[in-house]
Amino acid sequence: MKWFSFTLAIFLISFSSIAAIAPITGVTSICLGLHTTLSDTTSGGTWSSSNTTVATISSTGGLFGAGVGTAIITYTIAAGFVTTQVTINSLPQVYPVVGGGTYCEGGNGVPVGISGSDPTNIYVLYSVDSSTATGPTYVGTGTALTVGYPTTSGVYTVYGINGAGCSTPMSGNVTIVVKPAPAPVLGNPIVCTGTITTLTDTTTGGTWSSVAPAIANVDASGIVTGVTAGTAIISYTLPTGCAATRSISVEAMAIPIVTYNSGAITFYATPGYTSYQWYDSSQGMIPGATAPSLAAFDSGFFYVVVTNSYGCKRASALFEFSMEELSIGSITPNNEVQLYPNPAQNELTITSPEKIKTITISNLSGQTVFNHSYNSANVHVHIQDLPTGVYFVKINGQQTTKLVKQ
Repeated sequence: MKWFSFTLAIFLISFSSIAAIAPITGVTSICLGLHTTLSDTTSGGTWSSSNTTVATISSTGGLFGAGVGTAIITYTIAAGFVTTQVTINSLPQVYPVVGGGTYCEGGNGVPVGISGSDPTNIYVLYSVDSSTATGPTYVGTGTALTVGYPTTSGVYTVYGINGAGCSTPMSGNVTIVVKPAPAPVLGNPIVCTGTITTLTDTTTGGTWSSVAPAIANVDASGIVTGVTAGTAIISYTLPTGCAATRSISVEAMAIPIVTYNSGAITFYATPGYTSYQWYDSSQGMIPGATAPSLAAFDSGFFYVVVTNSYGCKRASALFEFSMEELSIGSITPNNEVQLYPNPAQNELTITSPEKIKTITISNLSGQTVFNHSYNSANVHVHIQDLPTGVYFVKINGQQTTKLVKQ
């Protein structure tokens, strides 16, 4: 009975000591190689670990993850103690970092990744220079993995993160160098076959080239010549290899066709162009002749220059015309009608043996610009408001005479 009483007394003393010690607090699951601190509000105790190859603990409660696994941490005061279990988690497997290199400003960047990956881990690009993660996370695939395309010069690596939240840098790093690109290429992106357009770039020192010279070629000055219909990429390349490009569309522009209608005494050009300008091969540009048609007025060689919606110009072939084809009616058999002065500036005088009933003046496009009724053999027509050019005068609807307005 005395032995039983003594044993019971020892048990009660130990239980009382344990009950008097507060529980251990702090993070009990950490990653391999990391530190944390455990604590106990009951002062005066000592710390110990059941497996120092897994976890070590200092006299002040500093816990260090020495190896993967679990260990029991004890906090002892006199004859009493409290315990807690800690877990040391493994780090992601390390794979070599790959990628990097040099690229031109304005591109899509250079790939950076790792040579292998684990499907249970995630990975993120990491800037060594700024000590920050950049971009989104990528789930491992079990194979090589690209984790980003940096567009800023610098040194980069990759961090892996496992399900326990443990992260570690992968092996090595890569460098990215961004080279400056030339300024954008400027100029008309459309050129017609047989015509030219000029491209420019404000960055000096580059050279011009065409990926399809059979469609559009370019010389050393940036002058592009349209060869045949299609699309060509014109490049302006710096000595660094960085280039700016311009897509050039070459439009096929057919030679306009000129026909002659003897009944209307008029030339007609292919319709559908944006603008027209008629020329006399001997005298040059015909003032006011900017319609698709031109009333014939003199012997000679005529042609038209047309402009399409892209601003390209093309000339027709020469069309020969003889005054013998110009039908001129008469009022009297002796054709004694007189029109003077010709050329005229402000006023035109017309006389006839018979009374003049109507005077009609039309331009080279066949448009009536003057029409008036008379009842006299001698009339004066004021033409000061007419633009300079060539006109046709009809008297009584029959007589056709060329008038030059100065």
